[in-house]
Amino acid sequence: MKIENKKVWLLGSKNPNADRDISWEQPNFPNLADPDIIIVDLTSLTSDVLERLHLDKFQDMATKLFNKFINGGDIIFIIEKEEKQTRGRSNLDLCPVSFGLNQESEGRNVKVIKSQNFILPYFDKVKKFYYFLDWFRTSEFANQYVLPTNEITETVLDLMRSESELLELLVTPLARDNSGNTISAECSIKINGYWQSGRAIYLPRIAERPSIESVETILEILGKKRQRESLPEWVYTIELPGIKEANQKISELKEKKLNIENEINLRIKEQNMLQNHYRLLASRDRPLEEAVYEAFKIIGFEEIYKKRSPEKEDWVIDFRTLSHYRHGVIEVKGSDTKTDLKDLRQCDNWVSDYLEFQDTKVKGILISNQYRHKPYPDSKLDRFRFEPSEIQFAQPRGICIIPSCEIFELVRETLQSDKIKRSYLEKTIAKTDGLIDKGILFRETECGEQPTN
Repeated sequence: MKIENKKVWLLGSKNPNADRDISWEQPNFPNLADPDIIIVDLTSLTSDVLERLHLDKFQDMATKLFNKFINGGDIIFIIEKEEKQTRGRSNLDLCPVSFGLNQESEGRNVKVIKSQNFILPYFDKVKKFYYFLDWFRTSEFANQYVLPTNEITETVLDLMRSESELLELLVTPLARDNSGNTISAECSIKINGYWQSGRAIYLPRIAERPSIESVETILEILGKKRQRESLPEWVYTIELPGIKEANQKISELKEKKLNIENEINLRIKEQNMLQNHYRLLASRDRPLEEAVYEAFKIIGFEEIYKKRSPEKEDWVIDFRTLSHYRHGVIEVKGSDTKTDLKDLRQCDNWVSDYLEFQDTKVKGILISNQYRHKPYPDSKLDRFRFEPSEIQFAQPRGICIIPSCEIFELVRETLQSDKIKRSYLEKTIAKTDGLIDKGILFRETECGEQPTN
């Protein structure tokens, strides 16, 4: 690959040698069609930054990076460790090909594997590393934040998530440690033997140096190091007519710009938080799970949390006003068509786990977003339609089935009136075995029932 005159953008860091740099928290994430190569500094996407990034913006980043990868772009990821926010979103979720990141105490011997990759000179500066990569994969859980914005993306995502035989994952190790573990790799995908994506290149950060040195080294390899002589400090001590006034005006305008940007960012954040509730009607997987999390907080369950490991139930709520159940165990499922009996079985398994291993009686709650692509509210009947076998399974096991559109309506009612008591919601969910009645969760405001909190 010839790397002269390539347009290079930098995400997550600043450097004057890049053709453009983009911060994680700038208001609008740009289209990535223009650059030939993108450098993504994942070391700067810390848990604190992840907490501040709204789901919509994170999904926009993941989708645009994935589209760039699918359409032939090269993306270089600088990795040091995995960072997560409280709801499980990770900096590694932006990577188009998933992998396991295994922490090592310290490694020093980097064995570069000969290849045609332009990035190999980078390893001359890598003297230490603290992880190795394994389990490269495309699966149901890969690219869970990527939205199918066009037919190509949707097709590739479906093939990846179904692990279709038409899709081949190509992994070329670029460097290994003494044990043969991969510490850097180039990944791409091939479909049906001929169509091939761009490349995702995973590099370790140059240890014990600021991450900017990793960026500088990559830019230098890409021919982006500019030789420009800086002016000496003493020239700025010489008076120049109009310069003082220009500096003062710039300062005033920057202050006004900052105040306006802060106000815009605040309003955008409010807008994004509200629009996230629409995901209760149209999403699945992690985006739907996060929308359920935000919804339960809105309706009064501030303590919704994860009690066990990520592969177990999605969320847990506490029953504060009831004695016969300690927790509600929530399983969240979204589907293009309809949810399945296996989803109810999964929910029942979590209930059994608590009883068997913790001697705790919990209420199973399945939140279903079936027929998610059908426009709402016209699809309300479909979203509430469950097979008799599913109801017969749920009722004797005490599982409460709640279509996520009903949670959406409850959020709307709460935002408008804030009159629904948590005790009423707990009582209604706890006594429902099978499919919940339409509208019952916010019927309290109509009938005037006021359970004591």
